[in-house]
Amino acid sequence: MAMLDMFVRHEPKLHFSVVTVDHSLRKESGSDCLFVQQWCAQHGVKCDIVKVDVNSYCREKGVSVETGARILRYEALNGRQCDYICLAHNKDDNAESVLMHIIRGSGLKGATGMQTFSGKYFRPLLEMTKKEVLQYCQDNAVPFVTDSTNSDCNYTRNFLRHKVIPLLKQINGNVIDNIVQFAENVALDQQYLTDCAVTDEVVTGEGKAFIPDSLLRQHPAVAYRVVDKTLAAMGVVNDFNRTHYLSVIALKDKQSGSRVDLPHGLTAYNDYNGVTICKSFATHSDYSLPFKEGYIQLPSGTLYVGKRPVEGFCLRVDAKKIPPDAVIRTRSEGDVFTKFGGGTKPLKKFLIDKKIPARMRDAIPLIASDNRILVVCGVEIADSVKTDDKSEIYYINFTKGKN
Repeated sequence: MAMLDMFVRHEPKLHFSVVTVDHSLRKESGSDCLFVQQWCAQHGVKCDIVKVDVNSYCREKGVSVETGARILRYEALNGRQCDYICLAHNKDDNAESVLMHIIRGSGLKGATGMQTFSGKYFRPLLEMTKKEVLQYCQDNAVPFVTDSTNSDCNYTRNFLRHKVIPLLKQINGNVIDNIVQFAENVALDQQYLTDCAVTDEVVTGEGKAFIPDSLLRQHPAVAYRVVDKTLAAMGVVNDFNRTHYLSVIALKDKQSGSRVDLPHGLTAYNDYNGVTICKSFATHSDYSLPFKEGYIQLPSGTLYVGKRPVEGFCLRVDAKKIPPDAVIRTRSEGDVFTKFGGGTKPLKKFLIDKKIPARMRDAIPLIASDNRILVVCGVEIADSVKTDDKSEIYYINFTKGKN
């Protein structure tokens, strides 16, 4: 209400509107929202009320009431078409947030506190203490209502506000200013380390990202931020903690195919010379189909076999050298492959030599006769089906599906 009054009094008048969120946590929450809406109507300001069900959301997602309320509140704001979204956080709020992050074991990122500008979000009261905000309301006769849950110390923030910070003030009366100053100092260090974490070599796209080993072998403080920037580029900004980041970094020293499960249905894999982060890889069922021409839909994608080339990478085989018992199938124990140009080895060893990640090997369709692999689709043909001037040519193209 103090921030709203300041905006109303601003000259020249700014073009703005108000959104007030009813979290459905208190029986009086609806009337509190109407109080804001009526005040806005008296002063010619458009006001929207957005009602959300925090308790139902928290039960469904398994998060705390504080976390659920914050998520739904920001969802109600993020879709607004505007230049800025103004929030009324003050200096005391900032200090409380810093303490909360420290208590939860945050790194530098969490300890930086709130910023005056953060993307579209603007906090014009961030340099004012709670005492100064209340004084403004008194001096300017600004009406307000008090949220009854503000005194409930079962909430972490309220416990800090009513129990911990008053004790800290007994040690140092400037504790709020000092905590905020600490956060500003941390923000400088955080910005420097973030700038050091250059991610130009990270490859992102189609819902996944590949981080080269070289970036993960930097100082852990920098590698940590490389992972953080990579996740942000994938649109993931919440629910990752220090353990998750360090687990991803540690994959660089693990065996190829090693994996770490992460929040948001993501998995990180060691893929030989780096780490791939993607949606948990689908497990494809075994299949065996007669070899034939045409487009064949498989669990892992689409296979084309035909006498005309199609767009994309095509392998060429001699159709006359494909035996009648040939099938299209997934790999199995005992498979061997004689690569183009000669040299027979177990299929598994061939795939390892080709640096095909373990998680992807079962998704590759094979053209086989018994345990003799004739074509590793999308990769290579066997020497036994290579073409010559007299060959009847089949073109083989494999387009992977989305996982």
